[in-house]
Amino acid sequence: MSPGKVSWMGRITVNEKSLEWEGTRWKGCLKKTLGVVPDTGATAQLFKIEAGCAVETHKHPCAQQIYIISGKAETSEGEVLTAGTYVFLPPGEEHGFRAMEECLFFESFEAMIRVE
Repeated sequence: MSPGKVSWMGRITVNEKSLEWEGTRWKGCLKKTLGVVPDTGATAQLFKIEAGCAVETHKHPCAQQIYIISGKAETSEGEVLTAGTYVFLPPGEEHGFRAMEECLFFESFEAMIRVE
């Protein structure tokens, strides 16, 4: 399988350095897809936001988990998130982020990623 299109059909090991950053719908935001479960669409990925850029307020029909690896971001609710912070977003919860400095997140979705 090509980098960025890794599907879980059993155990996998992926070195993120072998994957290319992919563009997203938001300017200054990139992702590396680490793996996708074929049956459910559950996804694990790295997400990078350049300093000053934002992910506009949106929601997903599935739960999302985020772990801040590095950087500092402010949520659309005004909460400041720094490295080491974990966030759980239940299905349908509106959220957005603005990078106060370049941020790197690990995030997982329990089903296929859809942005509403």
